[in-house]
Amino acid sequence: MNRFCLIMFFVATLFSFTAFAQNEKTYDIQSVDVSPKFMGGPIKYLDEMQKALSSHRKKKISIDWIGFTVEKNGTVLDISASNEQGQLSPENNAFLKKISKKWQPALVNGKPVRCSAYASRYPVKMLGTPTPADESKSDSINNEEKEEDNTIMTKSLLDVVPEFPEGEQKLRDFFNDNFKIPEGGKVPSRVVVSFVVEKDGSLTDIASGPHPNEKFREEAVRVMGNCPKWKPGQLEGKNVRTLLVMVFTIKAPAEEKK
Repeated sequence: MNRFCLIMFFVATLFSFTAFAQNEKTYDIQSVDVSPKFMGGPIKYLDEMQKALSSHRKKKISIDWIGFTVEKNGTVLDISASNEQGQLSPENNAFLKKISKKWQPALVNGKPVRCSAYASRYPVKMLGTPTPADESKSDSINNEEKEEDNTIMTKSLLDVVPEFPEGEQKLRDFFNDNFKIPEGGKVPSRVVVSFVVEKDGSLTDIASGPHPNEKFREEAVRVMGNCPKWKPGQLEGKNVRTLLVMVFTIKAPAEEKK
């Protein structure tokens, strides 16, 4: 009887721990103080994963992009890899998860947190409407002060970071509620989106990074193009232009309701 009670206690504890882990907040790379890091950089990580997978399959398999979650202890989970031919198979992703080396975890207030991240061989800005190149140089009336005012900042430089109305979770809800999964599109899937939050809170330079399905990238740009205005970033009490990069996980509508 005592042994049975001990087993039941262990099972209950295990379920409680699992539920806690599943409900634990997963941060985005733009929401942490220190982003996850791999010793040697993301390209080295891609090279090592590509080499290991090619050796395992006994044929060359390229890897151009990997999305994943870095746990508090640096363990890598939820791997989704792709190349120019499309998304890798579940079997290949499972193998990559099994052999992946640990990353240095993200930090918030000096403490490690779960964080979604990605490694890519390409610049994030690959799809979208580009800003006219260096407009300030072509305008003879621009002075040094105006040029400085138009500088695009990164989050780490700011006193106040840009914020979506009612917070990040509302942004993710907005994105998933408005994202129309392209016909034949496979979910869950991740898309990387970059954009500039202007001084008035509007979004410009919206672009989407590598994805095996071009329609996913186009839809991500469309959704963010309809995004409500943000609270702009600030530096020394003044609104500034800010570049942000976010990773969104797209799920089937049924999954979203759970």
